[in-house]
Amino acid sequence: MEIPHKLAYLNGGGRAWRAVCEDPRYDLGRRELASLAHLMSQVVPRLPQRTVNVLHLGPGTGREVAIVVDAVGPANIRQYGVVDISVDLLGLAGAVVADRLGPERMRRFEHDLNRRGLARLTQTLRNERASCNLLVLAGNGGILSDLSCLGWIEEAMEGEDRLLVILEFYEPARERDILDQFRIPTILNLFGRCLAPLGVCDPQPTEFEVVYSPETALLEIYFIPAPSRRALQISDRLRLFASFRPTPERLRATLESFQFQVLCFETFSEERCCGAICCVSEGRR
Repeated sequence: MEIPHKLAYLNGGGRAWRAVCEDPRYDLGRRELASLAHLMSQVVPRLPQRTVNVLHLGPGTGREVAIVVDAVGPANIRQYGVVDISVDLLGLAGAVVADRLGPERMRRFEHDLNRRGLARLTQTLRNERASCNLLVLAGNGGILSDLSCLGWIEEAMEGEDRLLVILEFYEPARERDILDQFRIPTILNLFGRCLAPLGVCDPQPTEFEVVYSPETALLEIYFIPAPSRRALQISDRLRLFASFRPTPERLRATLESFQFQVLCFETFSEERCCGAICCVSEGRR
């Protein structure tokens, strides 16, 4: 049985996610930000137009916004849209955009990225501002755990648009370190919020299991209730979260399988992340 992990980010989830981001034990966030900064230096030369709209998919608390704005240049961004299912996180990220670019250039879109409908948002920006969109998907393995989202993204792009993807990559020798990042208390508290509707308000660390499947390239968090919770009559193994953790080779192959043309692919060994800059296939341009 599975509980949608998006529930963790609703109804106050922004505060729980901010606690994760501010946790010094959460090393993954720092590495993803550093990788984004590295890859952004490759983005601007590959933009077909100097002026663009940015559509930031799953921007979290907005820590990535400054990196994107500084690389593209404030004067070159006509509109900066943030897209998330969480109203809390939209408020946090939108405030950062408004601070950097002014409220008149900030757009907030409440949308589930694992559902169709992104094309409406990209077209809204094209109609109102620049014709070229830069879509940013950085450190969002949770969104990519359902790869159908790449189909919706590709569908929403046109010939001059660009997609930037940043993701931690999997290495067998680092599997324990990768899993341990998701065993820290702030992470377990975040996804433990999904259990409240089932009557579990005090999940214990010993009730969580974090595993990795090489076949699916998914890191998964499960809740295995203690025997004392039998009265709740819930499943004995609930999946709370999944995150796509491919090797660099698998990430590139996955992007190409959704008809993206990879213009640039970088592996950042120190940060243990990889990134790609993509456009739609030649037949769509």
